[in-house]
Amino acid sequence: MNILIPNYYKEFHCIADKCKNSCCIGWEIDIDEKTLDFYENLKTPLGEKIRKSISRDGDAHFILGEGERCPFLESNGLCEIIRNMGEVATCDICRDHPRFRNFYEDFTEMGIGLCCEEVSRVILNFEKPFEMECLGGAEVFETTEEESQMLMLREEVFGILGNRKKSVSQRFNELSEMFAFSLREVFSEEVIKLYLSLERLDEGWTSYLERISIEGDMSFLDKPEFAKAFEQLATYFVFRHFSEGMYDESFRARIKFALSACIVIGAITMTEEDASVDTMADIARRFSSEVEYSEDNMENLLSHF
Repeated sequence: MNILIPNYYKEFHCIADKCKNSCCIGWEIDIDEKTLDFYENLKTPLGEKIRKSISRDGDAHFILGEGERCPFLESNGLCEIIRNMGEVATCDICRDHPRFRNFYEDFTEMGIGLCCEEVSRVILNFEKPFEMECLGGAEVFETTEEESQMLMLREEVFGILGNRKKSVSQRFNELSEMFAFSLREVFSEEVIKLYLSLERLDEGWTSYLERISIEGDMSFLDKPEFAKAFEQLATYFVFRHFSEGMYDESFRARIKFALSACIVIGAITMTEEDASVDTMADIARRFSSEVEYSEDNMENLLSHF
């Protein structure tokens, strides 16, 4: 299989019990058919416990416990299934998260999602400019005409975002000019109201959005200590979402979303007493969980942009 990954991909490793925002809390955990069949035929006390913890109302999934915890998340932050049988005994989604994929005719791009606190830390602290690396398969791929056009355009976008001879605001403005919009179109009172109107995973997110001030000149974009973090953040959003524009001709909307996401995350970060890159990484994680991982929220934002 032909697979491409970002150059920061291999820096990520699940931190398990050290994670303060476990993906085993608050998320419905679907069980794929192969794993479900394995659980149905598991002749052990743990197998019996697993079967009693499965809902078959619709797609099979685990019944979350108090605090919306996975029934197999132990008090020490470890997984009972992994501890007893290894990672191979978990569902596809548990083994795969927080990875995502962009599929093409002859290859697949695989990335890691910001909703994970360790991913956010890795990406926003990564020093090297964004590059794609070959994880497996051939290093030269066939592409359709639509894919070639998209990839060439995306490479131009990456080039603008990665130009460290210019300030972040200069890069963002150059990109907005390329796609014929103003940065004020993605960071305005109307846009903040739009974010506030989206469905919420955690009501605590509301207070973060309400802190945002749209006054001023967005000078926080050019604070030198955040330059690489903004660059990596913008590149991540483009890498993850831009290719879908091939199917609905929404390249402009996806660039507007990427820049809006960066500016909103940056604006919230500046309201924090400890406005550091690590703080920004936590805000990015919250943004990703609330916005990026909701199909409805993404659809609403893209239709607006």
